[in-house]
Amino acid sequence: MSEGARIRSVEALRPFRAAILVFARDVASILSAAEAEIAKTIDWLQRDRVTYWRAETQRRGEMLARAKSDLYRAQIQKKSLVDEKKAIGRAKEALRDAEERLEASRKWAVRLEHDRALYAGAVQGLSVSVSIDLPKAAAMLELMSRSLDEYVALSASWAEGTLDDSPGTVRQAMSRGGSVGGGMPVEAEVVAAVRAMLPGLLEREAAPSIESADVSLGARRVTEVVGDAVIEGEMPDDRLRVVIDARVIREDLLFLVRDGEALPGDSGWFVAGAPTLLGEPRLVSATIGQVREAWPDLQSYWRAGTELVIAVEGERVRVLRALTDGSGTIRDQPEEDASS
Repeated sequence: MSEGARIRSVEALRPFRAAILVFARDVASILSAAEAEIAKTIDWLQRDRVTYWRAETQRRGEMLARAKSDLYRAQIQKKSLVDEKKAIGRAKEALRDAEERLEASRKWAVRLEHDRALYAGAVQGLSVSVSIDLPKAAAMLELMSRSLDEYVALSASWAEGTLDDSPGTVRQAMSRGGSVGGGMPVEAEVVAAVRAMLPGLLEREAAPSIESADVSLGARRVTEVVGDAVIEGEMPDDRLRVVIDARVIREDLLFLVRDGEALPGDSGWFVAGAPTLLGEPRLVSATIGQVREAWPDLQSYWRAGTELVIAVEGERVRVLRALTDGSGTIRDQPEEDASS
């Protein structure tokens, strides 16, 4: 991974994305025009030239036959044969030229069909790139831009001290609820901060397995659940991937957060640490089956939707969500007011 995120370059991503889309459009247009020109040339040879020279061969053959008839009549009449013999020579040359051109047209039509197939194979990779890969890359850049915009906005809040994200303070803030500075509720701001740490699709795809990275998930027990929340949803397939920041496996505080954008074979789940955890993330991947086996007390939480964040603080779990109710995959039972 790089040494740091160059947040000052966020604005450069959108023009770059636009340039990619323009390039893909232009290349696709060029490929389409080239294919149309090749097809037009082959059609011209097969339909126009072959048909024309076939007719010309027949016509010039008839001219040669007439020249021979003229020579025969001149011989009978015992006239000079010079002009008739010259006419026969010209007719033979014209017929030979037409036959050669007919054969050349047929030959080049076959040759161009063969070369057309070779060309199609040679540009297939480029065609796939401009029709699939580049639009996909542009979509990823758009997602990156949005994520970085959110990260920049949240980074300003952290830097200004509107939310202290050290483990102890986060734990206390989530326990007492309320809001920070009379603004966004603490729970919602923690959710937003954690979601801003979600890795991009390419980063997720490149994360090595815990086996190849020689990383152990260890054990994690849960003895207390804060609040009364029931999570509903389907358990992801055990074969789907979970991306983990390996630095947080031994940390007291970690978060489970799910990305709605995921490639095939990826559950979208990410195991993150506190936003101020020092150092660069070290991404590894495991399967849903592996994390369920290693952390059995957290099994039910892998069914949560993308609008939720699961905070695991030591042996305590709390389900967090943003300001909106999301898709309704969780039903919260409000805690009794301590003042009542």
